[in-house]
Amino acid sequence: MQLPRAMALPCLVAWALASGRTGVSAAVLEPIHAPTAARLKVQKLHGNLEKVLNTGALSAALAKEAEHVQEEADKALASQGVNETQALKDTLEDYHALLVHLSQREVSLRGGGSSVSAAASAREARAAKLLPKLQANAEKILRDLSDDHSTTGQEDAVRVAVVKSLQAALATSDKGVTEKVLALHGALVGAQGVLKSRTVRLAGEEAELKQGLEEQQLWLLYKMLLQRKTLPMETQVAMLHRPQFENCSYTKNLLNSHDNSTALVWQLEALLPKSLALKLHPASHKKDHLAPGGSDGTVHVVSSRMKNAVRDMTMVLKSARDKLEHFEQHPTNGTTPQQLAQGKTILGNLDHILVDLGKTNDLSKQLGTMDEVERQLQGWMAAAK
Repeated sequence: MQLPRAMALPCLVAWALASGRTGVSAAVLEPIHAPTAARLKVQKLHGNLEKVLNTGALSAALAKEAEHVQEEADKALASQGVNETQALKDTLEDYHALLVHLSQREVSLRGGGSSVSAAASAREARAAKLLPKLQANAEKILRDLSDDHSTTGQEDAVRVAVVKSLQAALATSDKGVTEKVLALHGALVGAQGVLKSRTVRLAGEEAELKQGLEEQQLWLLYKMLLQRKTLPMETQVAMLHRPQFENCSYTKNLLNSHDNSTALVWQLEALLPKSLALKLHPASHKKDHLAPGGSDGTVHVVSSRMKNAVRDMTMVLKSARDKLEHFEQHPTNGTTPQQLAQGKTILGNLDHILVDLGKTNDLSKQLGTMDEVERQLQGWMAAAK
């Protein structure tokens, strides 16, 4: 037995609100972080819609809208992967809009249409006032994120998902002003996390770049002071006043307090952390691997053992180089841009070393190259800590 629409619709609205409204607005206003919870909500509302449609008490327009939401729920429940979250979110938004229309229809049948219309008009007016600003912000962020190709791995996957969410929110021209405002709000909330993550990453890269520039500047200052260590102190101090060193903290320390009886280069070295001081003193004495003990380097002995050692080490370096190239081309999840940049630098150095090893048969030069490999390995290990 079918109830008259005027009596059946209030019951349907109360039923739908009790079973589906709680938590819907939160799902619209906040990004969904737990697809399982969203899926449960959509499953529940799918069953509720089926029961409501079977009553036959809805008007043609509301029945059509309910059927659309039910079809949308079917597709969302069948989706997987990256598209699942957006599909579930869209279904919940449209279901919320259906509940609003059901409530408006209920009040209209009870004779309160004028008050509902006034309240709806007020909401639409507030939404219309917010819409231009939200649209402008969404368009600006969409352009920014679409042009950003610095992200990798999981960060890039999140960026792509947010870009699609913004595009979908901006394309909701067939919806009302309120619904579009809600869609834009949800997309912008999701974009906040991406922008924050990018800001943190860029700040780290900037700090690393700044540290590298400071070390280069410090190396230049050290070399110039070393060349002038025997000159009068006035000449040495004049170096500190050069514009290129005005932002160097060590230069400021030396200018504020220095001893005129000791060369500035040694005073500078005393101010440096041990890690920086070691970088200023690369090994200058090369080992003579072919000179036997007590021969003072005038006698060289070439053995098959040394030749085999050079050959084996060359094979190890080639293997390491190939593995590093594969890592650079196929980075694993969680690999940072800094790690990729460091890997690219090491790969270039290995290529240079292997070229040096291949263009000479002089065992002494090959062993010297191996010493250079050992020195660079120490630098790479220190940089990785």
